[in-house]
Formats: sequence, C-alpha cells, structure tokens
Amino acid sequence: MKYSEYEKVFSPARLNKYLVACGGQNLLRIFPNRTSGLGQRAVFNELQEIKTFRNRIAHHEAICFDDNGNIDMARTQSKYALILKYIDFLGYQSSHLFYGIDSLCELIVGGKEGLQPVDK
Repeated sequence: MKYSEYEKVFSPARLNKYLVACGGQNLLRIFPNRTSGLGQRAVFNELQEIKTFRNRIAHHEAICFDDNGNIDMARTQSKYALILKYIDFLGYQSSHLFYGIDSLCELIVGGKEGLQPVDK
C-alpha cells in the first residue's frame, strides 16, 4: 500500500469516527467511577482537552503563561484537576497514587513568585 493510500484509510478524522462508532458505550465502561449523568460526548470532549494539553507539553509550548506573557497558572490548574478527575474515574485514588511525588499544587500556590519567563 502506498503512503497516500495509507493516509486516506488511516487519517485521524476517519480513525476517530471509527473508534467512536466501534466503541459505542464502551468509553463509559472504561470509567466505572465517573459522575452519574456524565455522557459519552462529555467524556470524549474532556479527554480531548487532556490530549490537547498533553500535546502542548510534548511540543514544548508554554503552559504557565497567558497570551501576554504574564504568569497565569489557571489553565494549567484546570487541566491538572481534569487529569486527576479521570484518574479517579478509572477507580484509582489519585491522592494515594501520587502521594510523595506530587508537589504541583504546592508549587502553583506557594511558589508562583519563583516562576520567571525565560529570556531567549
């Protein structure tokens, strides 16, 4: 199979539609401890938010500054809370899972003045 043919068959848009169609309600079964009333579309959208945040980190994009270059951890804190929420939805206790190694919240709340923009 040529690359162009492969690209047509396995494009991300087509693959996402396929996974959603095949998954049906299985996406909701992955998260046994999810909040009742949280539907498949809401779960999918929140997982997309986590994926987008992950990609920003992987591409070395700034996650602790606003559009004007000022320190702003609000977006990072909300995404971090979303990640912890889904870890809990999986049936793990995030507080126990990250005990002793997770100091992000303390750094955000207490160490904000230590964060400085990097001059290039």
